[in-house]
Amino acid sequence: MLTDGLKSGEIEIPGGVRGDPAFKNIKSFTNYLEAFGTEIAKRIQKTFVPVFDPSKEQICTELKELNGYIRSKTGYSLYDAQLAGAEALKRRLEEERLVILSAACGTGKTKIGAAALYAYQKSKGGGARINVITCPSHVAEKWVRELYETVPNCIARVVSSITDVDRMYELYKTSDKPVFMVLSKESARGGYLRKPTVMWNKRRKGFICPVCGAVQEMTVTTDGISYTVPADSIFFHEENNKNHKCQSYGEIIVGYFASRLFIANHFF
Repeated sequence: MLTDGLKSGEIEIPGGVRGDPAFKNIKSFTNYLEAFGTEIAKRIQKTFVPVFDPSKEQICTELKELNGYIRSKTGYSLYDAQLAGAEALKRRLEEERLVILSAACGTGKTKIGAAALYAYQKSKGGGARINVITCPSHVAEKWVRELYETVPNCIARVVSSITDVDRMYELYKTSDKPVFMVLSKESARGGYLRKPTVMWNKRRKGFICPVCGAVQEMTVTTDGISYTVPADSIFFHEENNKNHKCQSYGEIIVGYFASRLFIANHFF
């Protein structure tokens, strides 16, 4: 596509001048990269400055200590690239509190992520911390095992119910250790209840919109004749597109919300 576009003139090089001698032998995109690849690479390096450059900077003290702990527990150390990744993640957490680690299977994302989180929290004073990890169910136990291999003096468990969360929260309150609750995404997806946002009004004898206060109605059909009446509780038992929209306000504000989010009652 690029080669044909360059030949036809439908694709042009920004700043390029047709007939420029520098492009005399450029017949394809491959030729272009061969001729200007080095200059392009320099511009990329200048534009996209890495958060951490291992060729010029040292990893933090927290990660050096952590690497020694991993060596004592497992008999091996993290690779330089893994430590560099953890250092970059830690620095990003300090700046934005949000970071994404994208890498292929076998890269060591679990240990890199755990190391970065530990180093970040240790730099902020360490001590009791509570962390929630969501992952596929088949790697939940692996997360626990690797957390114990990576994070010194931690508590890690797989949680699958509110009772488990309560127990872990008690451990967090009564210890000075970092606590890790590993929650499978399957448990997280089914771990909350939902209820309508409408409110029952005793005086008006009906369910009202939480925004405009209008009594919500439902359609009833009797002997082929349809008419509206104040909606009863059965109307809101199942979530559907008929009970999501306020008839008066016109917006979708009569829907359902999570009334007992799996973690929210404790930590948000």
